Amino acid sequence: MMKNFRAILFLSLSLLGCGYEPLINQKFINVNAISFEESVPFIVRTELENLEINASSNKNLILKNYQIKERKIYGGSSIRALQGELKGELIISISNPSGTINKKLTVMRNFSISELNPLAENQTIKSLEESIQKEMVQQIIFEVRLIEM
Repeated sequence: MMKNFRAILFLSLSLLGCGYEPLINQKFINVNAISFEESVPFIVRTELENLEINASSNKNLILKNYQIKERKIYGGSSIRALQGELKGELIISISNPSGTINKKLTVMRNFSISELNPLAENQTIKSLEESIQKEMVQQIIFEVRLIEM
């Protein structure tokens, strides 16, 4: 009986010490308003507009300068493209009464290139762009919550 009590006590103290928070609301962001530039894609806009915002907060979030760049990596004996790399970039500005914080978020994805089927390569690039955009939303939420701490 005493061993079980000690084990439960030790487990609960270790979980409290590491900051384990299973009940945190993942669909909440503590900003007053979110504004977008024209370059921000539709997926990022809809994901962020679906989040609950705090109207009593004094922070504003501005998203601007979204870019996606493609780079091919060449190699081998025939000097042809073996891999491609997609790089998504977005600048966020979080403003509050004490000042403005600017951050540049970057997400990179690699993919293999098949010269035999360029349509499949184009579809791969589209799906990777969507993956990059969803990852950007997660990074934006993380950055805003990091500033709250």
